Amino acid sequence: MGFWDIFKKTAYFRISWHIQDIFIDSFNKARYSRKKAEEHRLLRKNNRDINKALYDNPFNKKRKKS
Repeated sequence: MGFWDIFKKTAYFRISWHIQDIFIDSFNKARYSRKKAEEHRLLRKNNRDINKALYDNPFNKKRKKS
């Protein structure tokens, strides 16, 4: 095997590795975006319950009186 054969095999390996990284990164970004969108949807859906839990409790009522 000559230099160019080794170079060609190495180049093919590196190119295929790079393409795989692109696909994996795209998948991870899509999964992260979907997860964040779901979190925001749940926050909007449960907004009333979250605010009630934060502000309608004995500690907060006592703190506001002072």
